[in-house]
Amino acid sequence: MTEKSNIEVAVRMRPILPFEDEECWLVNAKASSITSMVNGRIANKYGGDRQTTKKQVQAELNRLSFEYDYIADDSCRSEAIYRQKCSGIVQKALKGINGTICTYGQTCSGKTYTMLGVPQAPGFLPCALREVFKTVSSEDGWEYSVEIAYL
Repeated sequence: MTEKSNIEVAVRMRPILPFEDEECWLVNAKASSITSMVNGRIANKYGGDRQTTKKQVQAELNRLSFEYDYIADDSCRSEAIYRQKCSGIVQKALKGINGTICTYGQTCSGKTYTMLGVPQAPGFLPCALREVFKTVSSEDGWEYSVEIAYL
């Protein structure tokens, strides 16, 4: 009997930076969709842009659609994403099941901020460490050895 394995893909949109004034993103977390826009026009697959009607936009989105398990817009805090998507991985790791939390993206996309955060808004790693040590300290009769890799 093999155990089911799940890989979930969560997308987090960071705020637009000042030098990115030409591009913006439409994020619809409920529909799990992200659309790249250029000056209010949808970007086509060749990198250009064109004026579009609502029907044309929908046809383009249907043709180039991607599904995600979770999408967080730029207003969502790392702690909220951690609770929803990462805490279960940490809890399973504390029971002996291997788990990985990975960030991926181009330079300046927010990977380090998401993983480390800042003191006022901790990222995934401080949240995970807090959860590990809280759980370990509350377990009576158990001895834990904690090893963490951060690359």
